[in-house]
This record gives sequence, structure tokens and C-alpha cells, in this order.
Amino acid sequence: MVDREDNFKGLLTIDDAINAYKNDISMEEVLVTDVHQTTPETPLNDLIGVAADAKYPIAVVEDGKLLGIVSRVSILSGLVLGKEKAEVTS
Repeated sequence: MVDREDNFKGLLTIDDAINAYKNDISMEEVLVTDVHQTTPETPLNDLIGVAADAKYPIAVVEDGKLLGIVSRVSILSGLVLGKEKAEVTS
């Protein structure tokens, strides 16, 4: 979730959003704020350990602005594709 200036505030799960709606709680109160973050320059290999411990996708943040997310599946796919590409060019 981001504010009006695209500053990253946290992650909102669908379950938490439904719970907030049903119980008339603000979305900000149910945000998950202990989300792993990375920058756009972080090499894929550096995210492996983070992804292994991450319960949620990794937020890609630069200057406080959310640029995107990286899922565990994306990291695995990138590693597999990178390995296959390296084997083809060897």
C-alpha cells in the first residue's frame, strides 16, 4: 500500500482488507509493515536468502517510493532461466 505520493506504507493482504471492512477498521491499522525491502540495483542472487525467510513478496523501494514487488517464484524463475542461459552460452 502506498500513500498519495507513492511512498511505501506496507502490505495489505486480502484477508486483512476483508477483516478491516467487516469490522469497520481503517486499512492503515491492518497493514503489514515488517515487509522485506530491496532496491532496484540488488542482484538476484542477493535476494535468495531474503526470499527464503520472506512470508510476503519483497518490496522494491527507492527513495521511499514503491517501484514494484518481487515474489519468491520470480526469484526462482530468474535463477533457473539464468542457469539455462549460462549453459547454452557455455
